[in-house]
Amino acid sequence: MKLCPALILGLACIFAFFPNAQGATLRVLPLGDSITQSNNTHLSYRYPLWEKFVDANMSVDFIGSLNVNYGGNLVFPAYGGKVFDPDHEGHWGWTVDALLNGMNTWLPNYTPDVVLLNAGTNDLRLGHSVASTVNELKQVISKIRGKNPNVKVLLSNLTPKTNPESNIREKPLNDQIPGIASSMTSAQSPVIFVDLASSFNASTDTFDGVHPNASGEEKMAQRWFAALSSNTQTNAANFISQSVPASMTVGQSYSVSVTMKNSGTSTWTAATGYKLGSQNPQDNTRS
Repeated sequence: MKLCPALILGLACIFAFFPNAQGATLRVLPLGDSITQSNNTHLSYRYPLWEKFVDANMSVDFIGSLNVNYGGNLVFPAYGGKVFDPDHEGHWGWTVDALLNGMNTWLPNYTPDVVLLNAGTNDLRLGHSVASTVNELKQVISKIRGKNPNVKVLLSNLTPKTNPESNIREKPLNDQIPGIASSMTSAQSPVIFVDLASSFNASTDTFDGVHPNASGEEKMAQRWFAALSSNTQTNAANFISQSVPASMTVGQSYSVSVTMKNSGTSTWTAATGYKLGSQNPQDNTRS
C-alpha cells in the first residue's frame, strides 16, 4: 500500500482498518418487563438475538442488574463456542414508571451504548393513561441520555395478545410509539422505532397469549437485530494520533506511526482481510 499525500497533512485520506486490533464491545441494555425477562421455561428473545450477534462476529455485552429469568434460569445452550450472556433489565409485571424509578439504582452501575426498550403493557393493564405512559417512556430515554449522551435507543411497539380487549387497550399507545421515536431522535442520540407487532401472531407466537414462545422470540430477535445492525457501524475507525516526518525526500524510505481506534462492532483480523486503506482508490496499491 502506498501512503497517500494527505498522510503528512493529518491522515485525512485514511479510512480503513489495521488487522489484529480488538474491536470495541457494544454494551446493549435489554430494558422492559416480562417480555424482556421471560420465565424459567423459555429462553427470552435475548438468546436468539445473542446468537445473531455471534454469527455476525459482533462483540456485544448484554448489561443489566438481573441475570435470571422469572422463576429461575433454564439451561442456555452454548453457541459458536461461546457462553450466553444473561444480563438484562427485564422486570416481570413492572410498569414504565417502576422502571423509571429503578433506573436511579441501576444506571450508576453501567453505561449502555444501545438500549432495547419494550414496555407499557402493564401500565395500560393497570389502568394508567396512555398520556402518562408516553411521558414516562420519554423520561426513560432522557434519563439514559443523562448517563450516555450518545446512546442509541431502539424503541418498540407492544406485541399482540390473544385477548382482543388487551389489543384494543394497547392500540392507542402503539399508535404513538413511532411519534415518540421521531420526536426524540437526534443525530447524536438516535431513537429508532422497531416494529415488533406486525409480524407477530399471538395465537402461534406466545405460550400463554401474552409472552413469546420460541417462534415469537425468534421473530422479535430478527426485528431487533435488523434495526441494530442497520443503525450501528459494524466497520468503523477513528484516527487517534500519528508520528510522521515533516517532509519526505523523493526516493527515500521513512518510518511512520499511525494509531487508529476500532469504533465499530466487529473484530479486525488479518484472516477477514482488514487492511489500512485510503479514500483514494489509486493509492491503495502495495509497494
